[in-house]
Amino acid sequence: MITFSYRRFIYHFLLPLFSGSLFFLLLLSPLVYYSFSSGFYTEYMIHQWIVNSELSSKYVQNVYMFIQGKNSLDSDFSLAEKSHMEDVKKLFCLAYLIEIITGVIFLSVLFVFAFQRKFRLIVRWLFRGSLFSMILFFLIVSVSFIHFEATFNLFHSIFFPQGNWSFDASSMLISFFPVGFFEAIAIRIFSIGTGISSAVFIFGLLAIIYSKKRHV
Repeated sequence: MITFSYRRFIYHFLLPLFSGSLFFLLLLSPLVYYSFSSGFYTEYMIHQWIVNSELSSKYVQNVYMFIQGKNSLDSDFSLAEKSHMEDVKKLFCLAYLIEIITGVIFLSVLFVFAFQRKFRLIVRWLFRGSLFSMILFFLIVSVSFIHFEATFNLFHSIFFPQGNWSFDASSMLISFFPVGFFEAIAIRIFSIGTGISSAVFIFGLLAIIYSKKRHV
């Protein structure tokens, strides 16, 4: 008969959950931010020397507002484009929901161990979680930027299996949101995630070293 062990529950469930939720927070927070930031689009267009006309700004703003559930897509978008954007909207809603859930999990576990004054345990698993995140970010970046377009297509084939994500180069969506735009966003997302992971990793490492010196 298997008996419940609080210690086993902590080490085999709560702490891995704590570290895993840290990774998803580091990934999804900048993803949600940049996906809802029309200001980044303007910055990208200026950087690429692409004319950001009043008309294009209108359509782009319309897309951003649609993703946030604040309006419907402009009638000038084709039925295929509207169908794809409906799926994109659902995917972002899911990402936002996962971000909230992982945030609640992370803060709840952090609060429980802080209340129990298990600060060394918190530091140790923050260190492990940040190391885990750094490794995963490094692998994702390495694979993605060897051939970003191939990775971009693979991502779409996985998350949009219905196949309504491929458009002609002359389509409105491709015109306003080229592959280079998504590559620029991906660089920002993984740079922020890697940067925060590195900072947490260094903090955890220094805290562990300091703790060991105190107990020598």
